[in-house]
This record gives sequence, structure tokens and C-alpha cells, in this order.
Amino acid sequence: ALGGRQDGLTKIWTVAAVDAGNGSFKFEKRADMLKAVPVPEQVYSHELVSKQNCDYEAATFRAVYSSFTTPSTWIDYCPFTHASKQIKVREVGGGFDSKNYVCERRFAKAPAGTDIAMSLVSRKDLDMSKPTPAMIYGYGSYGICMDPSFAISYLPYCDRGMVYVMTHIRGGGENGRSWYEVQGKYLTKRNTFSDFIALSLIHISEPTRLLSISYAVFCLKKKKKKKTMS
Repeated sequence: ALGGRQDGLTKIWTVAAVDAGNGSFKFEKRADMLKAVPVPEQVYSHELVSKQNCDYEAATFRAVYSSFTTPSTWIDYCPFTHASKQIKVREVGGGFDSKNYVCERRFAKAPAGTDIAMSLVSRKDLDMSKPTPAMIYGYGSYGICMDPSFAISYLPYCDRGMVYVMTHIRGGGENGRSWYEVQGKYLTKRNTFSDFIALSLIHISEPTRLLSISYAVFCLKKKKKKKTMS
């Protein structure tokens, strides 16, 4: 199995390979060489559990799946058929029910036309025909990826009638190293701010949304003051 990213989201593929002898493998070059392991949602986090995949002769490999509405779930997959078996699901207290929430993925245009993704979660019974407050979060620094995995920290916002939005702005690493090194660092660091503003403005302009709170962490270094002798 091979883990990576596609369209800003984590993904797992199985690779067609044949035994080349001497303990090595050879990859077959064909159209279906890579087969993506299917996932049930459009907004998610899906990663291999490296520490639990140490037996190279095992009949299955283990991965952990989660989303804004699905608690962390450990799954064993067959590499040939992708047949799966659920091993463990993280317990969530407080009467949590994943059926009460819905998540989606949207895009907004940055000033230069770049598509910037955002992941949203809210209660399913939220009336979106009325102005709705949104809690918008962004990071965008050091190539750190903001993946839409499960956490209890945003549930209080949703339970109080808000939409929680995670932005995937430049400066992070969701779309590869260039998303940070080329498009969100040094002279292009301004893209981090303009991306976040563009995503925030789309919520203000939409008639069914009203921006309530924005929270961004851009990790800017403060200049040290020089000490002077008196």
C-alpha cells in the first residue's frame, strides 16, 4: 500500500507489483497500476498506520480513517480486493451521534485566481436558509497540513448553531511542497493572508451565511527589540 495526497486530501493506493526475485519487487506499468482505496465521504482523513504494518507478509494492511463526522476508525484492508474489516472506533462521549452532523468541501478563488479549498461541518438540522454564524480557522505556515479529521473541539460550535470552517490556505502543505515553499513563504507569504480573506468574504457575501468569528494563526515572528545602553 502507498500513502499520499490527491487534491489536497490524504489518500491510500494499492500498487500492482510482481516478485522480481532476490527479495525485491518490480512494478507493472499499466493503467490500473495504482488502485485507490475507496472512502465513504468527500471530506476525510485516511492514512496508513505505519507502526502497525511491520509484517510485510501479512494478508492485510491497517489504516485509520476519520472525518468531521466520523470518529477515528482503524480498518484492516485486503490489498488485492480492498475488502475491509473494522477493528476499532474511537469512543466519543456526551451523547455524540455522527448522524446529527454533515460535512462538505467548497472552494473559493484567491485574488490571482487560485482555487482555495475549505472543509465545513455543521449540524444536519441547521436551517441554512437564514443567516448563519461561522467559525473560520486557518493556519497556513511551515508546510503543516490541516486535515479534516475528527476532533471534539469544534462540536460545541456546531451544537450552538454555527458552521465550523477549516481553510486549507497557502503556506500549508496540503497541495504539495510548492503550496508552502513557492506560494506561501517569504515574498509570497501575503498569499496566506489573501487566501484567508477570500474564504472569509465568500461567507459574508453568501445570503445564507453571516461571518461571526474568524480565527487565524499565521505564525509571524516578532522582531526583537535592540537593547540600548543608558
